[in-house]
Amino acid sequence: MLCDRDSRPPDSATSEQAEGQSRLAVLPRYHLENYFLDAEVWAEAFAPLEPEDAWLRNPDQIEAVLRELAGELLSYAAALSASRVLPRQVGNVDAMPKACHDKSLDDVHELIRAKVEVELERVQAALAPEQMEQIVAEAYERLERSLADDDAWKAEIPGKALVAKFANRAGVSPGRAKSMYLNAVRSSGRDTFAEVAAIFERFAA
Repeated sequence: MLCDRDSRPPDSATSEQAEGQSRLAVLPRYHLENYFLDAEVWAEAFAPLEPEDAWLRNPDQIEAVLRELAGELLSYAAALSASRVLPRQVGNVDAMPKACHDKSLDDVHELIRAKVEVELERVQAALAPEQMEQIVAEAYERLERSLADDDAWKAEIPGKALVAKFANRAGVSPGRAKSMYLNAVRSSGRDTFAEVAAIFERFAA
């Protein structure tokens, strides 16, 4: 099975085993649509439809628009990033005490109560407001730096929403825009989807 990070199964021994046995693969980008963020491809896609001086034929102007629109999704992306980190920190709650053989009911109650108190302290520490604020701030600042300096944001900002916003700015439907993009990739011979193709090759092997 192939899934993007948005639809990845919760961390568990089963999902880890599936990934280890190459039965499950997770895209290295948040959505499949995050592969639809190449400004050069968009310029080629719109070339037959737009006048020569249109912004949709200029990769630099397209890139600027994509970054602008991604900036509007920055806070959303930071919240999503934090929401993925917190469950991993909390993990599963384990209320099973040790050494509970041959005990009375009162003894078992006491053992479980003690175990639950330990787990409650651990979960409360992981969900402490200052801890959550730090996680969100780190994600926000990382994405903000990326938008200013490099292309790492293209893997993190939710691509589905970003492509929809870009299509709206371009005056076409998201479905039509993605079809145009795919056609441009095919006609140009670019390796835009090389990471996805490599995953299917691993499945086949």
